[in-house]
Amino acid sequence: MTQNINLKQSRTNHIICKSLKRTEDIVVATILLILISPIMLIVAIGIKVSSPGPIFYRQTRVTLHYKEFEMLKFRSMATDTEQDGEQ
Repeated sequence: MTQNINLKQSRTNHIICKSLKRTEDIVVATILLILISPIMLIVAIGIKVSSPGPIFYRQTRVTLHYKEFEMLKFRSMATDTEQDGEQ
C-alpha cells in the first residue's frame, strides 16, 4: 500500500509553519525585551556613573557560515584596556 503525498499541500504547510515560528520568535523576543528593559536601564546607569566612557562595547562576531555581524554589549572593562592591541 503506497501513500500519495501532495507536494503542494506539504509546501504550503511548511511555509505556514515557518511563518508562525518567525511570528512567535518576534513576539516572544519583544515581550522579553520589554520585561528586562528596566534591568538593562539600571545596568546602563551604573556603568555610566561608575566610569567615564561609552556604555556599550561594539564587537564583531562571525556566524557559522563566516558572515560577520556587529553586536553591542554592555562595557565591563575600562575603556583603555586594549590600548596595546587586541589580546
